Amino acid sequence: MPWGSETRETLDALRRMARPTEVPYRGYLIRPTPKQQRDSLEWTLEIHIARDRAGERREQLVNARAPTFKTFEEAIAGGVRFGQDIIDGKVPGCSVVEL
Repeated sequence: MPWGSETRETLDALRRMARPTEVPYRGYLIRPTPKQQRDSLEWTLEIHIARDRAGERREQLVNARAPTFKTFEEAIAGGVRFGQDIIDGKVPGCSVVEL
């Protein structure tokens, strides 16, 4: 596809991806950055969980291949929920204690 012939959907998706949103939750910041699978075009979760302590920001990256989501927006919402579950200690093997 030549430069300049992007579809409206592609441009909208690029705009959304360029503005990752951080959601505050219990002293942490959750920033979902979903990734689209090439084969199925569904979205997987990638979540950054951050915390500021004494002026230093520490961040942890969590990836999850399942579940997948049909839309970018669903993946963002799912990422926030997943980040909240990690912070609440509901996800075995994932902890934010080190932050």
